[in-house]
Amino acid sequence: MVGKGSAPAPAFPEPSLKKILALPVLVALLLAGCAPDDAESLVKQTVAVMDETAQAMSTIKDEASAKAAVPRLQALARRRKLIEEKITTVKTPSQADQIELQKKYAARLSEVTAQLMQEAVRVSAVPGGAAALDAMDPK
Repeated sequence: MVGKGSAPAPAFPEPSLKKILALPVLVALLLAGCAPDDAESLVKQTVAVMDETAQAMSTIKDEASAKAAVPRLQALARRRKLIEEKITTVKTPSQADQIELQKKYAARLSEVTAQLMQEAVRVSAVPGGAAALDAMDPK
C-alpha cells in the first residue's frame, strides 16, 4: 500500500518483462521435468539467452539506441520461445539429477534474473525503451 508522500512502486513494463521473468520459472519446471543431459543443455541455453538479453538491454541509453536494439531483442525473444517449447517436450530426470542441476545453476539463474529485472526497469524509463521491451514479445 502506498502511504502519504510515498511514491508508487515502479510497475513492470508490460508484457515482455513478465514473459522474460517467466523463463526462470520454466527452468525450475525443467529441472523437475526432463532428462539430465537435455535438462543441463536447456538450462545452459536459458541462462545464455537471459544473459544476452540483459546485455542487449544494457546498450539502450536513448531513443536511437532503443530502436537499434530492437532487432537483437527480437532475435533473443525468438530463441527464448524455442527454448520454452523444448522444455515442454523432454523427459523427467531423477531426483538426484534435479538436485545436482539446481545446485549447479540456481545462483547463476538468480543473478541473471536480477540483471534482467534491473535492466528492464531502467530501460522502461528511457525514451523509446518501452517500445524496445515490447519488441521482445515474440510473434
